[in-house]
Amino acid sequence: MRIVLHILFILALFLNNAVAAQLTSPAQFFPKQVNNSQLRAEQIYSYLDYVAQNSTNAQIIQFGYSEEFRPLKLLVISSPTTYKI
Repeated sequence: MRIVLHILFILALFLNNAVAAQLTSPAQFFPKQVNNSQLRAEQIYSYLDYVAQNSTNAQIIQFGYSEEFRPLKLLVISSPTTYKI
């Protein structure tokens, strides 16, 4: 669980420093879940959506559905000039 939060925060650090300074860390985004339990996929996706909406260097791609028909998402972090959807 903590590993997922650390990975999410490291991804946020790869974003532009000015933008990353404005982003909420995963620990602040999920204040109750940090030390208590595992995060659900929907909670992780909500943070990925938050990062993509608040950064010009991140975009969300939905690449399919799980066997339970839940969306599968991918966060792409890149310069806006090198990657466009």
